[in-house]
Amino acid sequence: MVDRSGSDDLLRVGLFWPTSRTVFPTAYVCEQNPEALDLAAQQRLAVETEAAGFDFGVLADAYGTVSEESSRIGHHDPSIHAVLWAMALFSVTSRMGLISTMHPTFIDAIDLAQYGAQLDYVSNGRWGWNVTTGYRPDEPRLFGADGIADHDERYGIAEEAVVTVRRLWAEDRPQVEQRGTYVRLSGRLPGPGPATPGGPAMVNAGASDQGLRLAGRYCDYLFAPVVDHAHLERLDQRMREEAANAGRDSSAKVLAGVRCLLRDDPQEARDEWEVVKASMDASKELNVFAKTIAQGSKGAAYATNSGRGALQAERKEGALNPLVGTPETVAEELIELYHDHGYRGILVNTPYWTAGEMPRYGRMFARLQEAGVWQPISQRSSLW
Repeated sequence: MVDRSGSDDLLRVGLFWPTSRTVFPTAYVCEQNPEALDLAAQQRLAVETEAAGFDFGVLADAYGTVSEESSRIGHHDPSIHAVLWAMALFSVTSRMGLISTMHPTFIDAIDLAQYGAQLDYVSNGRWGWNVTTGYRPDEPRLFGADGIADHDERYGIAEEAVVTVRRLWAEDRPQVEQRGTYVRLSGRLPGPGPATPGGPAMVNAGASDQGLRLAGRYCDYLFAPVVDHAHLERLDQRMREEAANAGRDSSAKVLAGVRCLLRDDPQEARDEWEVVKASMDASKELNVFAKTIAQGSKGAAYATNSGRGALQAERKEGALNPLVGTPETVAEELIELYHDHGYRGILVNTPYWTAGEMPRYGRMFARLQEAGVWQPISQRSSLW
């Protein structure tokens, strides 16, 4: 088990990486962005994102598609592979972290350990693992299975995998004997080991009870589509309880997902956001996407804050609303979230990743630094 108790209490801000043309399920937004598999565009984005100040990017991944309609417009298909493309993005950056999604449901523990150790070694400690169990019904068929495992069983597999991989990542690379219900292996991981002492950072995005338990006991972050400020407080409390039960000195930070759009003029930002919202309201893909996510999770947060529920949440008192405005006004909103509501992690989900979008965030980070709620990676004791 890894404890990063030396980490500071400053805000961490990540980018929900556009592994496809957009994570917004709308043809209009897809058409504004580069092709997902454009290597030059992806590497340009990495350079601009790091220069702006982002702490890390989260590369989502899945084996199944959402729907034929989503594939037609470039939403989630085609997409970059979260493990393989991390290498290409690491090659043009030097400070920013990258978190790759890997599924214990489908990948053997020794492969999970080997991929993670190599990525962390090559990046000099800048890699993290997003532990995801998978939920799309067509995914297991690609691996020759008739159907996907029960939700609780998938988390049983994930927990055994996380524990085993952490043992394989130990600095002395010991001989590991694992005879669990789901994970069985005997041996040691050949070098190189991870560059990060104790192993790379871990994230879990589960909103169910089992997902919260996994995040609280083993992970550095819980990624959650926070519904409102009271919801964040409950998640923070759960993370503290799970950390105490597991004997950890510090608890996982809640990484709140939030939609964000920056423009130099506030009215321009609001107008453009209304265009994005209107395109989502009219989107055939959105209905399918929201239904797929809701079916795949036992957590109410996903069903509430995905698809149309996210648009409705904007009108709810106390909701974590989209951050829409100039870099300076959005920075002030983040400062308020930090001081008044206890937010310590934000995962930015932006509709566009064309050239020129990310540099605006540099002004936002400059204001956050001036306010003392965030520092550049180079000035902190820990990336994570």
